[in-house]
Amino acid sequence: MTADSNDALSISLSEPEDGVLMVGLSGDLDITTVGAFAQRVGDLGWNGTPSVVVDLSALQFIDSSGLNALVTSARRIEENGGWIVFAGAGTHVSRVLDVVRLGESVAVEQSLEVALRRAAGESSVRR
Repeated sequence: MTADSNDALSISLSEPEDGVLMVGLSGDLDITTVGAFAQRVGDLGWNGTPSVVVDLSALQFIDSSGLNALVTSARRIEENGGWIVFAGAGTHVSRVLDVVRLGESVAVEQSLEVALRRAAGESSVRR
């Protein structure tokens, strides 16, 4: 597991099982932190990891630039043959995701456990 952080956003990477990469976000994903997020996840899906789970359970705040960064990263991963799911969002972040209907264009799960099972299934299909 690796982690990067600044004062407002912490990003951790782990591989809970073969072919599944989990990105944990903690803090705020906003205009001041999207650069760090984009840099950290920009190459995901290019390194042979077919499934990516983004754990939003510790994310406290997200603004429009953070939403854009999530969508952009999802598109990049999918364009490179990967699959991505956002999971575990708390009340505030979940409300924002619902308002913008993110689930209509990207996989979103309330439960991290369900997301990990889906990712493992997608990973085995894509191998």
